[in-house]
Amino acid sequence: MEFNTEIAPYARLQLQDTMVVFDTQPASIPFNDTVKPFCDKNPVEHSMYQMFITEQDFSPESYFIAISSMLTVDDIVENGRKVSSTTLLSPMRKVFSAYTGTGSVYVAVATYGKLSTAYVPTFSYACSPVLYPESCDVLTDTFPKFICAGCFFLGLLSVCLGHYHLPIDQSLPIFFTSTILGYMITQNIGWALLIGLFGMILWHCFRVCFPILGLGLFNISLGFFFTNVVYFHAPGINNDLEGVA
Repeated sequence: MEFNTEIAPYARLQLQDTMVVFDTQPASIPFNDTVKPFCDKNPVEHSMYQMFITEQDFSPESYFIAISSMLTVDDIVENGRKVSSTTLLSPMRKVFSAYTGTGSVYVAVATYGKLSTAYVPTFSYACSPVLYPESCDVLTDTFPKFICAGCFFLGLLSVCLGHYHLPIDQSLPIFFTSTILGYMITQNIGWALLIGLFGMILWHCFRVCFPILGLGLFNISLGFFFTNVVYFHAPGINNDLEGVA
């Protein structure tokens, strides 16, 4: 990644459909007679922090308060959430989910030994509230609202009456999991629902012909849930997320 400025103490933010890409330029230490350049590894460590503001809050006051609370290293550590590192991307790039209409401050901190300095923070609503206010609306169409309401009532019926109709109750997690996977692939709620329906029918076929495989598919949703719980909350697994304000 290249910046227009040779030494850029700021970040470059790219807004995509469902993601926010945060790029920073590596920091370096001053070289002299006692400190020589490191060719194999940069001795400066970089940490990324993020802070949310209230959803659908586009007031100038909230904007400037959020920026001012993430200017110094102490304020960043106190108010921000440290973002975990990954081996899949460059350490100078972080990819976030875009929460439309929710303001978020992104900032990097460079640390060398006991010295730390902060980059210039950047801000995004994952939309354009000034030029295109409608881009910040969430669930504006009738169909997505209907889907959300349907999910709520299906879940309520599953809790109250699911034990009376066990096969139907077991098919709901398969349907929702298949729908989520379908939406991740197609980015279209209609096709995602069709994929969810196909996944539910396929599970019923496996349930009749291959009971063990059908049981395994049924437990996928529960497995995803416990995997997330272990990853984010088990001690020692994700230490980079500690220190959340």
